[in-house]
Amino acid sequence: MQGLRTVRLRYIQLPRNERGLFSMNYKKNFYVCWHIDDVLQERPDLTPQQASQVLYKLCDPAEHDACIGVNWDSINIMCDMLFGSAPDENDTEVRPMTTDEYMDSLDKVLKANS
Repeated sequence: MQGLRTVRLRYIQLPRNERGLFSMNYKKNFYVCWHIDDVLQERPDLTPQQASQVLYKLCDPAEHDACIGVNWDSINIMCDMLFGSAPDENDTEVRPMTTDEYMDSLDKVLKANS
């Protein structure tokens, strides 16, 4: 993979006419940019490098569908295609060890170090 690629979201202040509507003659281009933070917001289990890879793949002409564009669904689908489904939040629950579990793990560590 090449170096980390980031894309910054850019807000452009467009002038409004006297009725508060945007002037259609002002710009001929419109840009929407995505950042790796957007990917990490959806999939916090990924690394920044993996999030960059998702954005890079979404911009690949072979993968990009101009009729759909890049959206939250396409980001999630690409994450799943590249790195599998997100881990279930219930699987990462941390609970305190019982006394028996603690003593068993302590015994294993002591036996391994002796």
